Amino acid sequence: MSPFPSRPPHWVVRMNYRNRAVSWLAVMVVVAWQWWAEPWPWFWWLGLGFQFVLYPQVAYVLARLADDPLAFELRTMTFDSLAIGFWVAWLGAPLWLAYALCVCGAMSLAGFKGRRGLLMSALLQAGGAALAVLLHGFRFQPDLAPGPTALCMLALSGYLLAFAQGANERTRKLHAIRMRLTDSERALQRQLAENQVLQVRLSEQANRDSLTGLFNRRFLDSTLGRELIRCQREGQPLALIVIDIDHFKKVNDNAGHPVGDEVLRRVAFLLSHDSRASDVVCRHGGEEFLLMLPNMPLATALQRAEHYRESLASTTLLIEGQRLRITLSAGVASYPEHGQLPGELLAAADKALYQAKSLGRNRVELAQSDRLPDSEPTVPAELA
Repeated sequence: MSPFPSRPPHWVVRMNYRNRAVSWLAVMVVVAWQWWAEPWPWFWWLGLGFQFVLYPQVAYVLARLADDPLAFELRTMTFDSLAIGFWVAWLGAPLWLAYALCVCGAMSLAGFKGRRGLLMSALLQAGGAALAVLLHGFRFQPDLAPGPTALCMLALSGYLLAFAQGANERTRKLHAIRMRLTDSERALQRQLAENQVLQVRLSEQANRDSLTGLFNRRFLDSTLGRELIRCQREGQPLALIVIDIDHFKKVNDNAGHPVGDEVLRRVAFLLSHDSRASDVVCRHGGEEFLLMLPNMPLATALQRAEHYRESLASTTLLIEGQRLRITLSAGVASYPEHGQLPGELLAAADKALYQAKSLGRNRVELAQSDRLPDSEPTVPAELA
């Protein structure tokens, strides 16, 4: 059973392990190539071997086992800079080796912490060098043999290329993630737009009569009060026309309900076809229709109702092979003459419709006003 967690290693841990293991092994080869013949104590070689051969392996294992591998790896990079400064000073600051090590250490921290990381690396390298000078004395041996120098150049070039390759891989992966996020965002926007369209449709369905396509009583109840407030505020009239198809029950009984439904649709078409954009045409229930006419004087509303009556009475409807003569009765009421509340106007228009039916149908009647002639029209406070 593996001692490592089941999660894959963090990409920073994986990339730094690869770069550190290869480049530091190259440093060990350079040091051995350059100074193998030197009479160094055995523990110097032991320390160099641990630092540049075993340390990358140990750092990787500990990072894999850490609870927060990224935080551990960032701490390891700070130790790298300290160790680089120490060994560069200990070895006498050979120029190409020092340059390669210092650049690699600075790039690692700067790549993840920016300018702050670059400054941190410089300070840590200086601290490591100071520690080496304190323990070993100051030595300056800048020259390297051609072979070790070429290997330093090759190792530095490889490190830079590996670092660039890692950055390129992360850039491509981030780009792919951004593209997926962009696609997801677009899909979400499309879904939101579809939901908004659906909400509009559902709202329309809730406010529309399914048979005629006209507004229903629910919509009228929610609209009439607002229109009365607006008309009172602007000093404009508002008229209501309540229409009922005469003897509609006989149409259903004699011609059938499908024919009756088509009669309702034909009447609905007549009412809506001759209406303004601001008018609200409703099926008020059964064979009864209601028109709310904002900013329309009473006299004009009467003319409109009479036009509807005459148009229908003068037309023979041909429905499923049957010829029908249909008439309607209408009651007209107006704000402010016949009421200031929705209920008052509806009641006045209904009374006028009842009067039209009582007088023989196929006629238009005007509501009777119960207000005093000189009273000032106002909308009561409960509507304001």
